[in-house]
Amino acid sequence: MYCERTFLSNEELQKHAINHEKVRPFKCMKCPKTFAYKQGLERHEVTHDKNLPFPCEHCDLSFATAGKLARHLTAHAGNRPYPCRWCNRAFMLSHHLTRHVRAHQGGQGAYKCTECTEVYYSQDELIYHSAVHATESKTCPLCREQFDSLEQVTDHIKHHSEGVQYACDYCDLLFTSEKRLDDHCQAEHLSVLAMEAEDLQAAEASKAQQDAEEAQQYIIEE
Repeated sequence: MYCERTFLSNEELQKHAINHEKVRPFKCMKCPKTFAYKQGLERHEVTHDKNLPFPCEHCDLSFATAGKLARHLTAHAGNRPYPCRWCNRAFMLSHHLTRHVRAHQGGQGAYKCTECTEVYYSQDELIYHSAVHATESKTCPLCREQFDSLEQVTDHIKHHSEGVQYACDYCDLLFTSEKRLDDHCQAEHLSVLAMEAEDLQAAEASKAQQDAEEAQQYIIEE
C-alpha cells in the first residue's frame, strides 16, 4: 500500500498509484535502490541481513526463502539470457527455452490462449484474440486480473498490446510489469522456484568443487 487514500473503482486506484511509482523518495543506505513507499524500503533492507538462511553467492544480499533467492539469482544472469530465435520471448533458464522451442518446431503456435484451444505465432495475435474472452467475463485472459466493467478490462488489454510484456516461464500468462510477474510467481509457482533455487545452488557448489580439484591437479603436475 502506498498511502491511506481510498477509491471507488480499481481504475481510479491504478491511476493514483502511478503517481507513487514516479516518486521514489525512500533510498536504501546500503545500495542504490530507491522505493516509492516506506514499507517497500523496509522489506528490501531485510535482504542486507547476513543472518537470513538463503545468501546470494554473487553479492552481499540474503533472502528469507529459496523462492526469493531464485528470483534474485536471475539478475546475475542478465535476467533472461536465453532468447528464442523465432520470436521475441526470452527465458531465465535454458530448459524453459527448450520447452518453448518445441512448440515452434512442432508446428504449433508458441502463444496459447488460456481460455480456449487457440494458439498463435505472435504475441500481438494472442492479445487481439483475448479481447473476445474479456467481453464474456470481465477478466483479462492474459494475466487473470479482474475488473468491474467491460470498459476497464478493454483498456487494460490495450496496455498489454502497447508495452513490454513479461511472460511467466511456468504457465502461459503475460504481465504488464515485472513486479506483477514477480507477485504472480510468488503466489502460484513458489514450490517450483524453491526447487530451482536448490538446483542452482547445487550446480554452483559442484562447479566450485570441480574448479578446486582442477587447480589442485595443476599444482601437483607443476
